[in-house]
Amino acid sequence: YNTTATAAGHRALVMAGLRLQGADGRQLFWLLMLEALACGTVGAALGIPFGIALGRLTMGLVADSMSVIFELRFAVDELAVRWRNVPFAATAGIGAALVASISAARRVGRLEPLAVVRPSLRVTAPPASGRLVALWLVLCAISAAALAREVELRSIAWGNFGSTLWVAASIVIAIPVVSASSPLFSRILPRLFGVEGRVAAESIARAPVRTGVTAAAIALVVTIALTSASLSWSLSRNISSYFSSGVMTCDLAVSAVTTEGGWLETPLPDRLAGELSEIPGIRRAELVRILPGQLFRGARIALSGISARLFDPDRYPAGWYRSGDPVQAAAALRAGLAADISVSLADRYGIAVGDPITLAAPSGPVTLSVVGIVPDYISDQGSVVLAREVLVEHWHDRAVNRVLLFFDAGVDPEVVRQAVRDRFAGRFALKMLTRPKPSSTTPVRSLAPSSSWTPFSF
Repeated sequence: YNTTATAAGHRALVMAGLRLQGADGRQLFWLLMLEALACGTVGAALGIPFGIALGRLTMGLVADSMSVIFELRFAVDELAVRWRNVPFAATAGIGAALVASISAARRVGRLEPLAVVRPSLRVTAPPASGRLVALWLVLCAISAAALAREVELRSIAWGNFGSTLWVAASIVIAIPVVSASSPLFSRILPRLFGVEGRVAAESIARAPVRTGVTAAAIALVVTIALTSASLSWSLSRNISSYFSSGVMTCDLAVSAVTTEGGWLETPLPDRLAGELSEIPGIRRAELVRILPGQLFRGARIALSGISARLFDPDRYPAGWYRSGDPVQAAAALRAGLAADISVSLADRYGIAVGDPITLAAPSGPVTLSVVGIVPDYISDQGSVVLAREVLVEHWHDRAVNRVLLFFDAGVDPEVVRQAVRDRFAGRFALKMLTRPKPSSTTPVRSLAPSSSWTPFSF
């Protein structure tokens, strides 16, 4: 739309000349539409093969991302193109070019030749700023109400609705803002950039709708980029805190080098913990087993079975339990009578502390009482944290994904790592994760958040 509107505005004099030579507005309209048809056809002819080439270049990256998300290994040999869909894609591309050109072609077809040569020529009619501002206020109010409902109901649908209206409101208000700013641009731009600035200011004044939509689109792209960066940074910090000051806190985490197709490490036999405990300098070894894909109310959640001593309330920072008492929760969890659930699971299904949850196990339904709501990131659908003994009893699974090691006071982590390498060399392909080496002023057992865990493997 911006391309065709700009092209039509710059060729207004040419179109006026054709009108003076006998062409009518209908002929000019179809002339521009034929041009759009040609441009759309060339664009589709170039875009389809380039799109296929881009698909071949990125299919490995997409397969890896899907493997992480769905925890399955996707083997990709080649890109399969459904050629019967290519004509539909080409038709859609050409149709988009034609639809985007209709407005500009109609405006040019209606221009009077004498109006074209006037200095006050506007390719578009002046926007009704008052109505647009009123519409903007209405959209903002509805968007705010929808976002409030999203927070109240934890509803993705309300959030998407409110965000869509907010984007529409930004486009609507951009047009009167640009129209009101055009006199300021007419004074400033020529002084700063001379003739080029004057041409730019005149272009803004003559096409405020086109300029406003363009400005809104640029603002939207910048907003999306900043939002994505903020979400990525926030998630990185949260996961870093989860590993450095939450349930996974330890001096050294040992797991398999290989994975089950996603992020989750391949299970190891539980006897590994006993052998690790025999290494000098290791005070104790605790076990973590994660079972993804467990059915719960029609969704696939994850179960996390951990050693009883990992429920110690002193391990967790203040505020870790969003709901529930850590001391009471630890006692019930160690007894195998209760479970913690993730914040995402609580929000998705409206589960509160004290509610029962029933899990489908190979031995039959298992009902546990919810004693805590905590942050957990092992599944986007939600997760349940329970004692490993419950997992062994009802799911008949004794394997472990991670062994969390705790050192004696003053032990050098490098010495322990080397001892683990020496003991299991040739038997298990292991990796070891530890926090960065503390400074001279930081205690060895510091729980300060850190995202730079260092992997060691052999």
